[in-house]
Amino acid sequence: QETESVKILNSVLLTYKLENEQLINIKLSQISSKEGDSNKISTVGSVLARKKIIFRFFSSSCSSCIIEQFKILNLLSKQIGRNKIAMITDINTNELDMMLLSLGISLDLYVTGAKTFLNEFDKNEVPYLFVGDEAMQMRRPFVLTMESTHLSKHFYQDIEKKFF
Repeated sequence: QETESVKILNSVLLTYKLENEQLINIKLSQISSKEGDSNKISTVGSVLARKKIIFRFFSSSCSSCIIEQFKILNLLSKQIGRNKIAMITDINTNELDMMLLSLGISLDLYVTGAKTFLNEFDKNEVPYLFVGDEAMQMRRPFVLTMESTHLSKHFYQDIEKKFF
């Protein structure tokens, strides 16, 4: 049985594997926007041209981990600007939008449907965050696991200092 240290180490190794990964420019549907652009078709590239931090999560992700990340992301958005963060998911329901509203979270939400922009990695449906750029490369990835959620606050502080 794996110890917590081994699980954290595996999470860190996953994170390093994703650094500089080339993203696939798939289509996205914007299902929630505080700029009034709901139901607009977009692409990963066009989102990265406007946003800097992307939170990728899946319908199978652990809900308590995801909710905690939503809250931390929302706090970060108040410091760096809400328009710098986007969430991308495979969930296209009003339920998710209502949950975000009930938590007081005001971030743009995009849905991919069944498509993915990291073919091999997204098959595992592990939530992750990253800073993106116009070259469609992943910078500063952070893989979320039950063992790494307490590290995410440090990740956000580091991102804020380095990029904003």
